[in-house]
Amino acid sequence: MNNANKPFAQLSWAIEEIQTSRIIGIKGFRWHHSGASETEIGMMLVPEAQGMRYAVEGLGALVDYGFKYLSLRRIFAQYNVGHLASENLVKRLGFTVLPDIIDTLYGSTKRCEIHAQNWQACEITRAIVS
Repeated sequence: MNNANKPFAQLSWAIEEIQTSRIIGIKGFRWHHSGASETEIGMMLVPEAQGMRYAVEGLGALVDYGFKYLSLRRIFAQYNVGHLASENLVKRLGFTVLPDIIDTLYGSTKRCEIHAQNWQACEITRAIVS
């Protein structure tokens, strides 16, 4: 897929729990600039699905998809300061947490990023198994 010709600013998927066929969250990309080779990534899970490794599998698969099929060069995310589960998740997947803290409408946030040349798909498997 040629990212420069993409007809969307956001691309989202539902997350389905295989055992129950229940939708337990959403994940996706959001582009801030048309034709950009970088995008923001995000995920939300229902409370009862949190802490069950769905985030590792889902976000890891999304990063892999972005680099392999959308030809992205950089993927970034942001999360609330003090949300240690989010910070541990992005670190586990190989993101670099940036040192600055940004004040937003939703509170103070940290940013993180990963570049295509630093991504290793096998990290998904290691993160799920460990």
